[in-house]
Amino acid sequence: MSSVGAAALSTFAGYGFARYVFRGRGPLLGLVLGTIMVPTTALAIPTYLLFSKAGLVNTPWAVILPSLVSPFGLFLMWVYARDAVSDSVLEAARIDGAGELAIFFRVVLRSLGPGLMSGRIADIAVHPTVPGIWYVAAGSGGVWKTTNAGTTWTPVFEDQTSYSIGEITLDPENPDVVWVGTGENVSGRHVGWGDGVYRSRDAGRTWQRMGLPRSEHIGRILVDPRDGNRVLDHHFAHRCGTVVGVVATAGGRRALSGVSALVRGLSDHVPPVADRVHRRPCGRLQDGA
Repeated sequence: MSSVGAAALSTFAGYGFARYVFRGRGPLLGLVLGTIMVPTTALAIPTYLLFSKAGLVNTPWAVILPSLVSPFGLFLMWVYARDAVSDSVLEAARIDGAGELAIFFRVVLRSLGPGLMSGRIADIAVHPTVPGIWYVAAGSGGVWKTTNAGTTWTPVFEDQTSYSIGEITLDPENPDVVWVGTGENVSGRHVGWGDGVYRSRDAGRTWQRMGLPRSEHIGRILVDPRDGNRVLDHHFAHRCGTVVGVVATAGGRRALSGVSALVRGLSDHVPPVADRVHRRPCGRLQDGA
């Protein structure tokens, strides 16, 4: 209890000294920092006399209260808050109308608190009409969804058979239809492979595999803005092999199949899938260069 309280008080005070300007801040901070130089044993007798006069001797408070005061912890949080909390972020929150307490608990603590390092982000898709809904494809961590612009995240692809994601695309006409290409679109030795293209018709709640189980790495998925059943996919079957190329589906068929005149029909409405259709991602390694 005392350690949690000491951490909380140090965080409050350290952030206050770092980000607020008030009369006497300099001398008060100097006094706090000066107490770091005072040995704890030198305070034992004065603390005992003070607690004895207050009737707190031989009570839990005689242990808890002295432990709540941590000048060194305050110093560490003061130093950390000066660098970890951006002035521009605080000003943006104030412009948005957030109060100081709301800024501290919703912005500052997230900057000061511990965090987990994530892996590679392969792709991001943002809902075209609801800007707070994002889908994020992790190169080796599935698909994640947020409905509050990144405040909280929910994994939506964890029940599928592939964890490596290379591409994520929303249907322009119906953003609840989400296309996911499994297999990260890089050629490093660390890369994971996938098992085809998936589609969700309910904003990521359920998924259906649409085909290409041997594609391994999906580089791009393009959905025809005129017809969501017309889709282009660019993939290569092995990171050290030649690119398989572009395949398409039309008419809502379950399995993606070979290229047809559909590609020519879509070419006027979507950007090029790749600047090079045939290459060897590991050619340099194989050639010894």
